Amino acid sequence: MEEIGVISAKLIIICIISILLFTIIWGLPEPILFFDPTPGFVWLHASNWFVSGLLFIVIILFGIIFHEFIHAVFFLPFLNKKFKGITFGFNKINMAPYVHIKDSITFWGYRLGVVMPFLILGIIPLLTGLIKGHFFTLLFGLFMKLIAAGDLMLLKKTSQIDSNYLIQDLPNDIGFIAIKKFSFK
Repeated sequence: MEEIGVISAKLIIICIISILLFTIIWGLPEPILFFDPTPGFVWLHASNWFVSGLLFIVIILFGIIFHEFIHAVFFLPFLNKKFKGITFGFNKINMAPYVHIKDSITFWGYRLGVVMPFLILGIIPLLTGLIKGHFFTLLFGLFMKLIAAGDLMLLKKTSQIDSNYLIQDLPNDIGFIAIKKFSFK
């Protein structure tokens, strides 16, 4: 799984560049820019940052759960058993929720389901944060991009196989098996 580390390192570089780009376009976020060392001011902003930080953590946790839900929504149209073909769970070793596809799925259906959380929860909020100048939206997008590192690894691995294959999700690990479609030619 060293590929996840490489992808994560690239995503961290993108995150740093994104924050620098945000700062160049919009300047520093207001509480950092207008720091006043008077005790009342520090407490006011520290408490606001604390509450904002807690709220941000809660939003990230819901984002992680929503990430898995997005996978399921985009896998569903390509599954024969629809909802019965999907299970949700929580991996105690990795401390992460997951969605598992019980049956094989088309190559393009798998790729679509894998990439959509990255686009919806990562790229769109990141670009929105940059364009609108909203720092927490930018941070949310950056965190969601990092969370999608495993998905990007799967996307990269699927690019190495023929699109005529079916994809069988691994039940106990991050990954898949490519299955050659049977034809009667």
